[in-house]
Amino acid sequence: MIDPLLLVPDVNVQNVNTGEVKTFKYRDLALGIDNSFHPGKFYEAPALGYLYFCERVKDGIAELCMVESFQHGQLVQARLRMKAKYGKLYIPVTDKGTIERLQRRLDRLKANGSGVQV
Repeated sequence: MIDPLLLVPDVNVQNVNTGEVKTFKYRDLALGIDNSFHPGKFYEAPALGYLYFCERVKDGIAELCMVESFQHGQLVQARLRMKAKYGKLYIPVTDKGTIERLQRRLDRLKANGSGVQV
């Protein structure tokens, strides 16, 4: 099967003052102004539809827990580390219902001994 993310077209951005056009890969576009990871907060990678919990940020490295991701209908969860500068590609989750759902998943993950620390 083909990952649908591979089918997302590039994005053309035009500077209306100069007429200059630049092309960007969709997944490389920053998603806000000064977005960054903060421990104890949930984040979404909209291009992927994955939801994460930021455990900590130290020395420029963010430690995240992928709390909710579905692959072929199966829930996939993981822990990962990445450079904190990539926080610009994620958006904070602000919907109360979504945060409550993710918190329940995170609590179950911690209870199952996944090593997730909060």
